[in-house]
This record gives sequence, C-alpha cells and structure tokens, in this order.
Amino acid sequence: MWNKVLNLKTILSLLFVRLAIALIVFGVEALTASSSASINYNSKLDDYTVLIGATAITLLMMFIPTIISKAFKLNIPPLFSFVFIVFCYCGIFLGATKSIFYIIPFWDKILHAISGILLGILGLSLIPLLNKDNDESLSPIFAAAFVFCFAVTLGTFWEVFEYIMDSLLDLNLQRYAFQDGELISGQAVLVDTIVDLIADAVGALAMAVFAYISLKQKKNWHTKYAITQKSPSTATTRLPSEEAAV
Repeated sequence: MWNKVLNLKTILSLLFVRLAIALIVFGVEALTASSSASINYNSKLDDYTVLIGATAITLLMMFIPTIISKAFKLNIPPLFSFVFIVFCYCGIFLGATKSIFYIIPFWDKILHAISGILLGILGLSLIPLLNKDNDESLSPIFAAAFVFCFAVTLGTFWEVFEYIMDSLLDLNLQRYAFQDGELISGQAVLVDTIVDLIADAVGALAMAVFAYISLKQKKNWHTKYAITQKSPSTATTRLPSEEAAV
C-alpha cells in the first residue's frame, strides 16, 4: 500500500498542489492585506512580491525536466526529475518563504554539497549519451575530470542565478544581509558565495572519484540512470514532473 502512496508521481503531485495553494494564498493576501508582512530582512520590494515570486519560480522549475526532455528528445530518468524538483522546493520555496536558511544552521551549505553530488551524477549519466564510442574506450581520468568540471560549472551558474534573483526580488539568497535586515559589509559579504562554491566542489569531487572507480573497475554504474536519446516509440512518454503538473 505504502509503495503506491509514496511513489514519485504522488509526491510531485502533492508538491505541485502545495505550491499552487501557496501561490493563491499569497496572491489573495497581497490583494487584501497591507504591505506590513515581514520575511526577516528588509526588502526593496513588497514582501508579498518576494513570496509570490519565489513560489512562482519554484512552480516553473517543475516543468524544466519536461521542457528539456521534449526540446532535446531525451529520456530523463524519473528519479532525476524528482530530485531536481525537490531540491528547488527546498532551496527556493522553503528558503524564501519559510526563512529556513535562518532556522536550520548550514542549510544552504548542505544543499550546495548535495547539489555538487547531484550535478556530478547528472554529468556521469550524460557520458553514455555524449560518448559515441564504447564506454570501455573512455579514459577513467577524463570521465572523472568531466564530471567534476560539469558539476562545478553548473554550481557556478547557480550562483549567477542567485545573484539575478536577489537583484530582481531581493531574496537574500546570497546572504548579503543579516536576519534583521542589516547589510553585511566588507569581505564578509563574499563568504556565502565562496563557501557555496567550495561545497559544490566537494560534492563534485566525491562524484568524480565515483566516476573514476566506475570506469576503472568496469562497474559501469553510470549506465543504470543514463540519459538517453528518445526513440520514436517513446517520444511521447510523459515524465513524473509533467504528470504532476497536469
């Protein structure tokens, strides 16, 4: 019974409903209440704009796996879609609307370390798709280097994304202000971004070692969750993220 209830599709559907309800509630509150709400730091924009913006962005992120799958005709493992959406929910929605970054110490760093691992797994899963030759001809060192660089590069892009979101919505994702709204000055303002990148690199390094062992010892663990090109018969297959968003 629990296997049927606690499956990926059900969890994604619940997350989608949760976000949709939150978006409606924030919208109604924005229309009926005065701009007196606080989310633990001073915002240049209306508080409700931040709440609505973070929720809407998280909702849009749920469609990213489906969009990529259709645009590039790829079979993306359902687990990838699930992990990506849950990660966005924990990082963007909970971070901006529940101030979880202030409630749980090192929450941000934990997410970045996990993201380094997840992005490394993504890079590893792309090897069979990108490598036209047999996997046995692929250098383990090259695969490990690819996994590490892939994960660190996308981690850097995420920091750029945080900067853009902070510029547009003042979400304080890059921790440039204390919880009471006081702005951080000097070199301390760079600490969050630098430590985030270090955490990304640590997670990426762990997956690079994993990739090396997988190919060196011919375990081929990366083929289990490989991203593959869609065949005509599977071109219309729907992903859990797409089904959850219906």
